[in-house]
Amino acid sequence: MPGWMRQPHALGGADAATDYGQRIVEGGLYSKEWSTDWITLPLDERREAKDFNYTYGSPYRPLPHGARRDLTTGDIHVVHIRNGTRSFIFTDDPLSIDAVAQYELFPFGHRAIGQFILDVAKRLGQPVELAHKEFVRVAFLFRNPRRKWQMSYFDESGPSSHDESAGDPVKLVYDAYLAGYRRLAVGMLDEMARNFDESVLRRMASGRM
Repeated sequence: MPGWMRQPHALGGADAATDYGQRIVEGGLYSKEWSTDWITLPLDERREAKDFNYTYGSPYRPLPHGARRDLTTGDIHVVHIRNGTRSFIFTDDPLSIDAVAQYELFPFGHRAIGQFILDVAKRLGQPVELAHKEFVRVAFLFRNPRRKWQMSYFDESGPSSHDESAGDPVKLVYDAYLAGYRRLAVGMLDEMARNFDESVLRRMASGRM
């Protein structure tokens, strides 16, 4: 694989928070149940939520009041739902993997999910390489020769499509996740590339994907 596709990432080791992050990424961050809960929020609460950038859910218990100062130094708004048995958390800034793991939260919505996957990969010291949940396909995030973020999609024959972003890659990651690319699978593209035709490999090497 050409060197420009592999971007440097911070080194990280396995720990409880990272393990939790990997488990919930692979277990499914997008939930119809949470979407239903969102719809049942009072209209004024949904309007207030639009003032925040990131949304998280606490599915197992209501978020303790004292947890707010542990989660973020920025603004935070918490709404208890289902008779106070679970919560939505709205924040200005993304929560760290450690904070999400400590209170067993789930990211909700494209900003929180996309950022969370990026943060888990960074903590692991790996690129964002996501395997499809059903098919032999992989999505790979990198900066292309035009210095744009690119999410390229591959099947067993080679590159199948791609999306680009001149800004941050959060939405690219979320779109891939929503399309079924759910498992962090570093090295899968290298394995698949062994079976690509020479013409495909030359195209990849030149950056024309």
